Amino acid sequence: MPPSSSTRKGELSLSYALPAAIESLKDGWQRTAETGATISSLFSLLSLIALYLLNVAGLLDQESRDPIRTFLALASYGALFFNLSASISGFILIDRLGSIPYRAAQQPRELLPVSGVIDADSEQLLRRYGVGKLWGALVLHCEWFIASYMSCY
Repeated sequence: MPPSSSTRKGELSLSYALPAAIESLKDGWQRTAETGATISSLFSLLSLIALYLLNVAGLLDQESRDPIRTFLALASYGALFFNLSASISGFILIDRLGSIPYRAAQQPRELLPVSGVIDADSEQLLRRYGVGKLWGALVLHCEWFIASYMSCY
């Protein structure tokens, strides 16, 4: 029986390869997500160090009512939370990007053009090839948290 050019639900095309433009787009986003997750992790470490130093210096005492101390404590805890959240989201983005070839190999060939011209932005292309429906929300989440915690430093 000749191989079919289309896959049915649950089937996987072992010979499928992403088009060069989609592969390049995926690789670019993957490098960006890896860098973002690394930087967020480093900022998480800096936040922990700041909290430790504030604690050692006695600036986090419960008896202290100084507004500057309260601000320092809140900024450090906020930065820690935002950085950890952005790091985790970055790792989720990396995982989603890594699964694009597998998910695309499960799609019917007629839904995924391999040549020609297509009118879509990068987010639409990544969704079409299998990055998942939550892609936009995860990217927005990372961008919002990155902007939030960068303002803390």
